[in-house]
Amino acid sequence: MRMKIPRNQHFILMEILPSESTYQYCCELFYFSMKPLQSVVLRIFQLYNPELWEQYKRQKAMMTVHKAVSTSLEYHLFHETTIRLEHLAANGLDSKLSRYAGILGYGTYFSLHAKTASLMNLVYNPDFGHVIVLARVLVGENTVGRPGLQAPPFKPDGQQFEFCVNNTDRPTRFVIFKEKYSFPHFIILYKHFRDSVHLVF
Repeated sequence: MRMKIPRNQHFILMEILPSESTYQYCCELFYFSMKPLQSVVLRIFQLYNPELWEQYKRQKAMMTVHKAVSTSLEYHLFHETTIRLEHLAANGLDSKLSRYAGILGYGTYFSLHAKTASLMNLVYNPDFGHVIVLARVLVGENTVGRPGLQAPPFKPDGQQFEFCVNNTDRPTRFVIFKEKYSFPHFIILYKHFRDSVHLVF
């Protein structure tokens, strides 16, 4: 993820063209659960933010060393948000704005499926539609969450779990409690066909 960042800013939002394989990959994951006849992708951006990326990489390296694992350590997961694009690009999924008090605890929720993520935030902006993030998320040792959790619980050996899920065997919903466990790699703007039509680019 090396790119020259202008001196007057510390991030770049690069729009991905529909002809690019990355765009097609994002759409493939998005439309796996979102019906093409009901929703449409409008634009996709890729975030370049060296500070956030280095923070994420350090956390990943630490988890890899401590757990001695490399498989299934990182997932691409969806998170719908109302955070403004500029704030999202500069600060990532700011926990002050992205945390949600749900059945798995009070944290930032992610889903394996775009449809599930979209149901957690039904706010529609008529200027650019809905915003859903396809994030890189570090998934270490987990346990089933519960309402009221402010952090992952502790294991019998005194070590803390790293995140919570809805099902430890086949998880589809994930909750993290620290920002460094995720990086908002792709930002997808989309709309439902039932939404009002008023798009300004």
